[in-house]
This record gives sequence, structure tokens and C-alpha cells, in this order.
Amino acid sequence: MSVNKAETQQRLKAAVHYTVGRLCQKLGEDHQKEFSRQVIAAITETTFRQCEIFAKDLEAFARHAKRSTVSTEDVKLLARRSNW
Repeated sequence: MSVNKAETQQRLKAAVHYTVGRLCQKLGEDHQKEFSRQVIAAITETTFRQCEIFAKDLEAFARHAKRSTVSTEDVKLLARRSNW
């Protein structure tokens, strides 16, 4: 993995971590609950990994259809295929 790609991935993961933290904070306020740092980190890691899987699947669907661009049809196929 190149330095630029690794740096980009770290920045994306940091952005996901920030967003997950904010969402947990908001949900915690709404429901009088607290989320530990470990829980936020676990949710972040799971979310990031799932997004990586989705991205690879979308690329594969587009490639299978002999396209270089992911389309809404690929996203629909992913949604149908996924059991999340």
C-alpha cells in the first residue's frame, strides 16, 4: 500500500470515527446512555470494514456489467444481496 493510499485510508477512518462518536453522543443524550471509547472504536472498525466490502462489491458488479462506473443498479443489487 503506498504512503498516499495509507494516509488517505487513515484520514477516512478518522472521519468515520469522528462521525460515529458524534452519533453515539447524540443517541446517548437522547436515551440517557453512555458509549465507552471501546464501543465507539468497535463500531467504527466494523463500519469501515463493511464500507470496504461494499465498495469492492460495487466495483465487481460494475466490472461484471462491463462498465467502469458504478450505477444505481449496482447499489440496488448490493442492497438486495446484503443481509444487513
